[in-house]
Amino acid sequence: SGQVGPLFNLDLDGLGNFGDLQMMLNDIRSYARQIRSDIEDDVFHLPMSPIDVIRQLITQESFTDKDGVTRNIRFEECTGRARQLEYLSPEGDDEFVNAKVVSRVKRHSNHIYNDFQNNKIDVILINACGAIGASAHAVSTIEVDEVDVRQRKMLIVQNDLDVNIDLQKRGRINRTGQIADLPPLYEYIITAIPSEKRLNMMLRAKLRSLSANTTANQDQDKRQADFIDVTNKYGNLVTQEFLAANQELAFILGLNKSATASQLLARISMLSVAAQQEIIDEIFEAYKNMEQELRRINQWDLEREYRDFEAEFVKEELFTAPIDDAALGGASMLTTFRCRHRTFPFDAATLQECIDQAKAAYGEKPIESDILKKEIEEYYRTARIKVRDKAIARKEKIHDTTLGVLLKYGLENHVVEQLISLAERHDEIAGTAVDDYLEGCSQAKRIIRKLKAYQVDFADLGEREKKELRILSEQRKRLMEVLSKAVIGRGYYNIWGFLPVEEQIERVMAVLKEIRFGQNPQSRFLPGKVQFVFALSTIHKELVLNLVEKGSQNNYNRLLGILSS
Repeated sequence: SGQVGPLFNLDLDGLGNFGDLQMMLNDIRSYARQIRSDIEDDVFHLPMSPIDVIRQLITQESFTDKDGVTRNIRFEECTGRARQLEYLSPEGDDEFVNAKVVSRVKRHSNHIYNDFQNNKIDVILINACGAIGASAHAVSTIEVDEVDVRQRKMLIVQNDLDVNIDLQKRGRINRTGQIADLPPLYEYIITAIPSEKRLNMMLRAKLRSLSANTTANQDQDKRQADFIDVTNKYGNLVTQEFLAANQELAFILGLNKSATASQLLARISMLSVAAQQEIIDEIFEAYKNMEQELRRINQWDLEREYRDFEAEFVKEELFTAPIDDAALGGASMLTTFRCRHRTFPFDAATLQECIDQAKAAYGEKPIESDILKKEIEEYYRTARIKVRDKAIARKEKIHDTTLGVLLKYGLENHVVEQLISLAERHDEIAGTAVDDYLEGCSQAKRIIRKLKAYQVDFADLGEREKKELRILSEQRKRLMEVLSKAVIGRGYYNIWGFLPVEEQIERVMAVLKEIRFGQNPQSRFLPGKVQFVFALSTIHKELVLNLVEKGSQNNYNRLLGILSS
């Protein structure tokens, strides 16, 4: 930054008519100065040394041990640091400004781990320096009986870019010989920023690859990272469809039509949190819809699926004669089994029985069922209340947080409430009304910045509430529209053109077999939980279409097309 001044102080007088260039350089110079001023004046409320904040906050906490003695948490770190920061206010009351550098006594990691195993230390903070070689698993020692061994839990604040180091760190509390009744616990701590999901997807992809390489099992990391991972070929397809439908956004983010899901998730970090959440919600919804459809037609190839074909042995015959007595030189046998085909079409009697059972719930025409109408109305009324209550809770939280920060600047409580009220009304923060309240205040600039940040967050929450209510209204409208056309047991001729994935068949007959609603009252009528089940005359036993309306797997239009045919 020290080179900004000399870089733009160029003498162009002797180079002829370069007026336009001079004006552009003046604009760049002014912009650079503004950026420097903003950086110097802005307060991010982030500590320079998070490790020391964690250390100080943990050591301030106390607990009562099994003997009834109240004491502070005993803490040690294995980081290899020779110095540390001592914050005068680790809670951030002074915005982590006042701190001093002090030296720290370095202990060998083996001694620290030994004390931890002997219950002389309660918490260890480690980085890559303490990730290899030592043991911190739940096991009895000479000084600690088995009944006194405590269960281990690792809180992972930052993932390592090298997944091997990350696994090594986790392996400190998960080792051979640990007490079976005290398995290790892991908890990943991440922020609420949507773009950070990309980092966790990267971790999951690495864990999946490592699991496949070491155990030939790609499924065992699900319990370690239970969330949607779109960083794969199907996620890329969904992303490309999204960008094709939102070309202006693609241009702003600098992405072309062949961009991957990982690239999109990386670029949206430049957008507001509200915009990030909106994009991720749409991507995830389309991805889940594609996954369900591909699973239906047995084309989902990212995970293995267990199927019971109820196979019965028929015969075994020689396929190739043995070559020699070696282990791999024996004969090959061809075995025949009789299996149940899971996609065999319904017979007439079975289909009629299914239709009769479906009619017993809400009748032949569900739209005429007063019970179903009441359930739908109550569901969406409760959903609207939840949206409003959630918005109120979020607004109260940011209100209380902002109130606490502004009170630390020495303002009276009623003054802070007035300032916050002005921000909530979307008034100009830097106007006369605010200036009157902050006259003579040395922290006026910081207070105004905090109020502006609060104003943006408050407005985003309001817009998000309106959007969620609008989505609920649209979902209800679509549900009632499709139900109005549905008749249980009605047949539809040649629905080939409406099938989600192209089937190599010219004629397909379908009968609306049943309508399924979710079992969970909290999500009973969500689009992904409302399923229209058609019995097919060929290809597949059933066709299940969810009431979703985004992406290439848009079943809403398909349902209307089938039910109107």
